[in-house]
Amino acid sequence: MDLQTLLHSGRPVLLDGAMGTMLQNKGLAAGQAPETMNLNNGDAVQEVHEAYLKAGSDMVLTNTFGANACKMSPLGLSVQEVVERAVKLAQQARDASGKDAWIGLDMGPTGQMLYPMGTLSFEEAYALYREQAIAGAAAGADFAHIETMSDLLELKAAVLAVRENTSLPVMCTMTVDKSLRTFTGCHIGCMAAAMEALGVVAVGVNCSLGPQDLVPVVRELARYTDLPLIVKPNAGLPVLLENGETTFDVTPEQFGEWMAPYCAMGAVVLGGCCGTSPDHIRCLADSVRGLAVAQREPVRGLTVCTASKAVTLGDGVKLVGQRINPSGNAMMTQAVCTGDFDTIVELAIDQLSDGADMLDVNVFVDGVDEVAAMREAVAAVQAACHAPLLIDSMDPAALEAGLRVYSGKPVLNSVPVTQKAMETLLPLAKRYGAAVVGMTLSEAGIPRTAQERLALAQRFIDTALSYGIPRRDILIDCVTQAHSMDPDSAWQTLQAVQALHAQGVYTILGIGNVSYGQRDRAPLEAMYANLCVHAGADAIILNPASASVMDAVEASGLA
Repeated sequence: MDLQTLLHSGRPVLLDGAMGTMLQNKGLAAGQAPETMNLNNGDAVQEVHEAYLKAGSDMVLTNTFGANACKMSPLGLSVQEVVERAVKLAQQARDASGKDAWIGLDMGPTGQMLYPMGTLSFEEAYALYREQAIAGAAAGADFAHIETMSDLLELKAAVLAVRENTSLPVMCTMTVDKSLRTFTGCHIGCMAAAMEALGVVAVGVNCSLGPQDLVPVVRELARYTDLPLIVKPNAGLPVLLENGETTFDVTPEQFGEWMAPYCAMGAVVLGGCCGTSPDHIRCLADSVRGLAVAQREPVRGLTVCTASKAVTLGDGVKLVGQRINPSGNAMMTQAVCTGDFDTIVELAIDQLSDGADMLDVNVFVDGVDEVAAMREAVAAVQAACHAPLLIDSMDPAALEAGLRVYSGKPVLNSVPVTQKAMETLLPLAKRYGAAVVGMTLSEAGIPRTAQERLALAQRFIDTALSYGIPRRDILIDCVTQAHSMDPDSAWQTLQAVQALHAQGVYTILGIGNVSYGQRDRAPLEAMYANLCVHAGADAIILNPASASVMDAVEASGLA
C-alpha cells in the first residue's frame, strides 16, 4: 500500500508521540540535543520507537527534528551521519515490532528567522533542508514530515527542498495558538491553501495546544483544503512539580477520549506532541478503533493568499491594483531604476487603502536586472502588506524569482495561449503552487470574436490540466482591445466572460485597455467595469485611486 492509499483508506492513521520527553527519561541531559542520542545511545532511541509501535502507531518519526547543519555543525556532527543513523534505528524498531509501519523523516525549524524578519535567506534555508532530505531519502525513509513550523516561507523552503531533490511524499504541520495563527502571524488556512498547491499529501497542526483547544483550529483548516488533515496536540499544558520535574495535565485516558471526535471532523492522521507517551498513543488507538474518518465537503472557490490573508474568488468580484507597473508610470520607473522599494511599498499600501483586494507586481524597465528587482519587490511588498500578489512579467526568470520567494499562494499573471509560453510558464505555476492566468492571446494576436476567445480559453484549460494544475486554480483573461481601435472588441470580450462564468471558469480582466487612446479615460473605464461585474468577472485589474471606476464597481451591487 502506498502512502496516498493509506491516507485515503477511510480509517484513522496513527502517528507516534513525543520523542524528547521520552529520551529525557532515558538519560538525555538538559540542554543536550536529542539527535546526539542517535550516535551515543541508539538503543534508547530504538526503544522509544518500539514502544510507540507496540502502542499502536502506524507511523514513527525519526529522531531528526533538529538534524540540520545550523544545529548539528556547532556540535561537530555530520547531518548525513545523524540522519542515516536515525533512520536505521527506526527501521530496526519496525523490524523488531513485526509491523508494516511507515517511517517519516522528521524535519523541524532551522532555529533562524528568514529574511526579511531575520538574516537567513530563502536559498540558505533551502540548502539546509535539502541536505537533510537527501540524507533521509538515501537512508530509506518512507516520507518526510515537516512539523512545528511558524514561518510559511521557511515551510515552503523545506517542502521544495524535499520535493525537488527526493521522491519522498511530504506531510507538514504548523504550530498555532487560539488566534488560529503562528507567532509570525501565519493563518492556518493560508498555510493549508499554500501547501496543497505545493503538492504535499497531508497538512495539519501540532504542538502549542492540547486536544480540546485544537478543535476550532482544525475546523478552520478544513475550510481551505481537501487534503487529509493531521492533528498532533500536546498532552495539555506543562505543570512544574514540587520536585522540579515537569509533567502535562492531560492524562492518557483523557487524550484518547478527546482525540476521537476528530475522526468525525475528517481528520485522518492522529498523534501526539509534547508530553505525550506510548500510554497516550495506546489510549488513542483504543478510542478510534473501528471508527471511520468522515467524508468532508470539497472546498469551493479559488483561494490565493499571503501567509496572513486569503482571498477566495467566486464570491463577488475582487479588485486588483495595477499601479505597481513602470509602463507609463515615471515614478515607478524611477523607483525600479534606483532600487527605491520604499516607493513601491507606498504604492502598494495606497492601493489597498483605496479598496484593492490584491496587487499586480510588474517591475520591467529596459536595462534593469528584472530578476533581482522582482525578487526584492515581492519581498518588500510582502513585508509591508497582507494582500495576495499577481506576479507579472514576460521574463520566465523574473517570474520564477518572484514565485520562489513568495510566502503563500500567488497568481502567475499571465500566460498567452502559445505553445512556447505554455511549455515554459505552466511548469513554473505547478512547481511553485501558483494559480495561473491564461490570456486569450495567440500567435495570431487578440481574437475578434467571443467564440474565438472561448476556443483559446479551452485550449489553455486543457493544457494547464495536463500539467497537473487543478481546474479551480485557472483563471482566464479574455483580453479586450481599445474601444477606439475596435468598438466591437469590448462587447465580444464581455460575451466571452459571460459564457465562461456560466461554465464555472474563473475570469479576470484588465479594464485599462478599453480606454486606451481616449482623452478622458475614466468614464469609459467606469462603465466597462460595471458591465464586467454583471457579466460575471471574478476579478478586475484597475486603478483603485480612480473614484469613478470604484464607484461604478460598488454601484453594481456585486462587489
